[in-house]
Amino acid sequence: MQHKIQVQVPDAKLEDWQEMVDILAHIFEIPAALVMRLQEPYMEVFVSSRSNGNPYHPGDREPVWGSGLYCETVIKSRDRLLVPNALKDERWKENPDIKWNMISYLGFPILLPDGSPFGTICVLDNKENVYSDVFERLMQKFQRMIQSDLEILYTNQMMLEKNRELTNSLTETSVNIYKTIVSSISEPMAVIDENNTYVMVNPGFERFWNLDKTEIIGKHVQDIIGTKEFREIVKERADRCLKGEAFSFGIWLDSPSLGRRFVQLHYHPYGIVPGEIAGRIAIGYDMTEHKQIEQALRDKEERFRRIIENTSAGYFFIDKQGNFQQVNQAWLKIHGYDSADEVIGRPYTLTQASSDLSAADQNVERLFSGKAIATGEFTRKCRDGSIGYHSFSAHPVVQDGEVIGLEGFIIDTNERKQADEQSHHLRKTESLSRMAGAVAHHFNNQLTVVLGNLEIALEDLQEAPGIRNCLLAALKAARRSSEISGLMLTYIGQGIDKSEALDLSRLVRRHLPIVQALIPKGVVLETDVMLSGPMVFANANQIRIILNHLITNGTEAMGSRKGRVRLSVGILPAADIPGGLIAPMTWKPVDDTYACLTVADTGCGIPQPEMPKLFDPFFTTKFTGRGLGLSVVLGLVKAWQGAVQVESIKDQGSTFRILLPVFNEASPEASDRAARTREAEYSGLVLMVDDQEPVRKMGETLLERLGFSILSAAGGAEALDLFRQHQGEVCCVITDLTMPGLDGWETLAALRTIQPGLPVILASGYEEALALNRDAPEQPNAFLHKPYSTAELKTALNRSLMDGRGTAS
Repeated sequence: MQHKIQVQVPDAKLEDWQEMVDILAHIFEIPAALVMRLQEPYMEVFVSSRSNGNPYHPGDREPVWGSGLYCETVIKSRDRLLVPNALKDERWKENPDIKWNMISYLGFPILLPDGSPFGTICVLDNKENVYSDVFERLMQKFQRMIQSDLEILYTNQMMLEKNRELTNSLTETSVNIYKTIVSSISEPMAVIDENNTYVMVNPGFERFWNLDKTEIIGKHVQDIIGTKEFREIVKERADRCLKGEAFSFGIWLDSPSLGRRFVQLHYHPYGIVPGEIAGRIAIGYDMTEHKQIEQALRDKEERFRRIIENTSAGYFFIDKQGNFQQVNQAWLKIHGYDSADEVIGRPYTLTQASSDLSAADQNVERLFSGKAIATGEFTRKCRDGSIGYHSFSAHPVVQDGEVIGLEGFIIDTNERKQADEQSHHLRKTESLSRMAGAVAHHFNNQLTVVLGNLEIALEDLQEAPGIRNCLLAALKAARRSSEISGLMLTYIGQGIDKSEALDLSRLVRRHLPIVQALIPKGVVLETDVMLSGPMVFANANQIRIILNHLITNGTEAMGSRKGRVRLSVGILPAADIPGGLIAPMTWKPVDDTYACLTVADTGCGIPQPEMPKLFDPFFTTKFTGRGLGLSVVLGLVKAWQGAVQVESIKDQGSTFRILLPVFNEASPEASDRAARTREAEYSGLVLMVDDQEPVRKMGETLLERLGFSILSAAGGAEALDLFRQHQGEVCCVITDLTMPGLDGWETLAALRTIQPGLPVILASGYEEALALNRDAPEQPNAFLHKPYSTAELKTALNRSLMDGRGTAS
C-alpha cells in the first residue's frame, strides 16, 4: 500500500526551480516556462518564469479534468507532450491556453517517488515551435532535478512521519524504509556516518562511480571522491553538517563512466533517534549542462561588456574607496585620455572641476549609502585641464546585499552648452548694441551743444589768445570724443559710411606706403597681393582703417623680437575657409567664394582662453586704454555681410582673415557732391525742430551768426503748427531724426504734404548711411551728422537751398 505524502516545497527550493524556468525562458527566448502543480480538481501555476510576455502568474488555476489543457494530457499519459501549433490541430481547438495566444507547447510529467503525479514542467510559445533536441534534453534534466528534489523532500517528510511512530529505537521496518527510499532515487545518493564512512548507497551512486556497493560500503569518502576534493571542499562542510547545518555546494568530480562532471552536492543531517544526529545524507545532481548554460550566460555578459565598450556614452565604475576601476573608450575620449591605465586606480576627483567638487562628493556619499540620485548636468576636468560639460546618471552597485561601488553613464553636452552660451552671448550683444546706440546718440546730441558753443566762443574771443588756446584744446578733445562715439556705432554696425564697388588689390597696393610706415625696425613685411581684384562693395577709407589695425596688431605681437608680417589678398573658396574662431559667431558662408584679405604674424600668439573675448569692446592683452581696434574691424566687416576668421598658436603667431562677399556688378561712378556745392550767401527764416532744448539753442545761435531768422519747435506736432502759421516764409526746415511723437521722417512727410518741395535737412547722432537707410517717398535735401560745426551746417544749408525749392535773399 502506497503511503500518500503531501509534499511541502520550502522557499529555498522554490528559488532553485524559479532559476530553472527563468533559464529556459531566457536561453530559448520564449514567453513562458512553468512548473505546474496538480491540486485536484485544479491544475495550478506553481512557478512561472519572469519573462516578457508571460501571461501566467503563480496561483493561477484552471479545472484540470475534461478541460482540454495541455497539462491534462501529460498528467494522464505520464509522458512527454509536444504540440507545435494548436491552431493547426483539431484536438486542441478547445484548449483554454489558446485564449492567451499560447499555441505551442512542450511538457514533461513530474512524479513523486510513490508514482503519483506532482504536476508538470512545461514551456509555451505564442508562435509555432517544434522545440529542439537540446531544449528537450535540458527540460528533461530539469525534470529529473525537480523530481530528485521532491524525492528528498518526500523522504524527509516520510522520515518525519515515521519518526513520529518511532519512540526509542530503530526497528527493522524503519531500516527497510530507508533502504527503499535510497534505492528509489535515480540521482547518486549515499548515507554517511559521523566518521565519513559510507553505510548505504543507491544504484545511482554505483552507476556514477562504476562500482558495486560492496566496493563502497565501509570506505572513507576521500577514498571514493579523491583526497584533495575531500580535504579542500567537503570535509569542513561535512563536519558542520554533524552540528545540524545543511549545505549545498558545487564540486568537479571525475566519474569513471561519465568523465569529468560538475556535481551539485546536498548534505543533510539525519538522525534515527529524535534529537540525535547519526550522520549525513548526501545526494548529488549532475549540473554539467547547467554549468555550460552559466558559461553561455557569461558569454552574453561578455557581449554586453563589448556593447558598453563600444557605445558613444561614457561608462564608469568607481569602487567603495572612490577609485576608478573601469571606464570605456567613450569615457576616455570625452575626458581626453588615451588609455584606461592613466585612470584606473586613481580617485574620482581626478575629473572633477573645482566648482562642482562639493556637489560631486555629496552625490558619491549618497550613492555609497545605497540611495539614488537625480540625473543632471555636471562640469568635468579633462586631461589637458580644460573644462567640459556632460549629462550623467549613476546608481549604486549592490552585491550580496552590500554596496560595492557605483557605476553610471555620461553624455557629452559641450556642443549644446556652447550653443546655449552663443545664444546668451547674442542676446547680450543685441542688448549692448541697443544700449551703445542710444548712448552714442545722446552723447552726440550733447557734443553738438559743446562743439557749437566752443566754435561760437572762439569767434567771440579774437583778442584773448590764452583763452582761445584753452578753447581750441577743448574743441579738439570734443571732436576726438565724437570720433570715439563713431567707433562705438561702428562696432555695433551703426556707423558705416556709404559703400561703393572697390578693387581690393588696387586699394591695398595704393595703401602700401602707409602700411610700410607702420612696420618697426626688425619686422619684415611680406606681401602677396593680386594685380587686380577681387571686387568688393565696401568703403575705401574704412578698408584702410581695418588694414592699419591688423598691421599694428601684428607688429605689436612681436614685442622686441624680430619677425615677419605677411599681407595677402586673394580669392578663398568657402569650402577652404579654415576652422578656428569665426566672428560674428552666427555667420555662415552662403557664396562659393569670398574675397580674402589676410594679415599673418610670427608673434607671441593669442592665449586660447582669450580667443572668445577677442572682439569684445575695450578687451586687450596689451596696456590699458587700447582695445577698440578689433571690435571696430568686426563692426565694419559685419555691416558688409562678411566675417573675420582667426587662427593662433602660442609662440608661433596669429592669422587674421577678412572675408567679404565678391561684388560682381559694374562699379558705380563715385559722386562728389561737395564739388557741386557752390558757395553762396543765403538768408531767410529757418524752422529748427529738436526735442533737446540745448541742441535747439545752440542751433539757433549758429543760424543767427549765418544770417538766418529762426523759428524753434520741440517736436513734430509743434513744428507743423508753426509751419502752417508761417507758410510761405520758411525757407528751410532742420529736424532731428529721433524724437518722441512724430519722428524726423514723419515730420518731413507731413511738411511736404503742406508744401511740396520744401527744403528739409535731417540731423542725427547716427551715421548718414544708417540714418537715411529708409525707403521713403520723401527724402531730405541734406543730412547733418551730430555733432556738427558751423561750416558743416552752412554746407548743408547751401546744398538744400541751392536746389531752388526755398526762398533765398
